[in-house]
Amino acid sequence: MSGKEIENGNLVHDGIRVLGSMGDKACPLGCIYCFVNAPGYQGPGKVDTPDGMQELAYNIEGGNIKIIQPVCDMELFLVKNWPEKLMQLTTHGLSIDISTKLALEKNEIEHLKAVDQKLKEQGALLHVAVSLTRLHDWKEIEQFTPSSEQRIVTAQKLSEAGIATSIALRPTLPFVSAGEFEELIQRTAPFVDSYLSGPLYLTPKMKQYMNTKHPDYQVEIFSPKWMKGKPKIEAVNTYNAVAVVKGIAAQYERPLFDSTTQVVEYSILKRRPKP
Repeated sequence: MSGKEIENGNLVHDGIRVLGSMGDKACPLGCIYCFVNAPGYQGPGKVDTPDGMQELAYNIEGGNIKIIQPVCDMELFLVKNWPEKLMQLTTHGLSIDISTKLALEKNEIEHLKAVDQKLKEQGALLHVAVSLTRLHDWKEIEQFTPSSEQRIVTAQKLSEAGIATSIALRPTLPFVSAGEFEELIQRTAPFVDSYLSGPLYLTPKMKQYMNTKHPDYQVEIFSPKWMKGKPKIEAVNTYNAVAVVKGIAAQYERPLFDSTTQVVEYSILKRRPKP
């Protein structure tokens, strides 16, 4: 692979982050707001192939990359040999960010703890965002995911293991009540660093759901940085919901961010020794 081919490669990067994927299968969780199984989806390339690893190293060497997101469109823990693949990425000495909706087992958290310790030896860290869009009725939009209760337990166990942990309210759902958001934050604020908001993209299934259940919505256009080609995509206007969540999180002395970079950098700063 030549340098020119690498510059126009398959991974996605924005100057600070490199985003990729792993494994041979699409995510099986069936979330109706997710584009992974939608027609025409083009996600980032694989970081767990020889070409992907070479491209990753090239991007890191030639820029100011600080964060690796190795599985932005797939569940890491469903990828074969994921512990070895994740540990291999620690050789770059950069912070790694992953997101999950799964209920993690003790041995999986132990693997993550080992990765985190390896990164901390190099001045970086592992950050895990546990995706939790709501407490109740999640099956309507996240058909095959574990319960909200299981995900809360996972977030707490990750935090207790010393791993920087946040809650990803992604997408931020405009039809969730302020009371439900407050209950979610009240229960998780004691053990998470921060919260992360995100757009509600109108995939074909999500649009059908909104038209049926919540037809009074406004549309805006987003260009997701993590998609190849950065296409223009319709999304639901969620500004009011984000403002509500931000206000509630502030009451519990936790920040709400709208980018993964901000979340990871906050967790690094939070753990930096005070002079």
